[in-house]
Amino acid sequence: MKNLLGKIVGGMTMLYTLAMARVVYAAPPELTPTNIPEGGGLDLPGVERLISNIGRYLIEIGVALAVIFIVWGGISYMLAGGNEEKSKAARGRIWNGIIGAAIVIGVGVIIMTLLRVIPQIGTGNL
Repeated sequence: MKNLLGKIVGGMTMLYTLAMARVVYAAPPELTPTNIPEGGGLDLPGVERLISNIGRYLIEIGVALAVIFIVWGGISYMLAGGNEEKSKAARGRIWNGIIGAAIVIGVGVIIMTLLRVIPQIGTGNL
């Protein structure tokens, strides 16, 4: 039973990893080690892009983990077979997934707020 659940979670993780291939940012073929453009200092739009990219990636991972925990808890609850201890642990996983999703949504709101405030700091309109 435990091995089956591990295989299900492992399979879901692998599927999510394969589905997230769009997050991998590879260099275009025209950029070779001999013609890489020189980078300048980090400016305000660069900070904005950096926060946006990191935040988006972490939010996607957080949502995926929350969904995995909710599904894992649901499957565990169905397979508990009337065992009160197992069903209590499964309900705990489901609640942890829901709380995790709420935290991820809260972080997303904070990041979106920062992305709106940072350009205003650069222009002095804050």
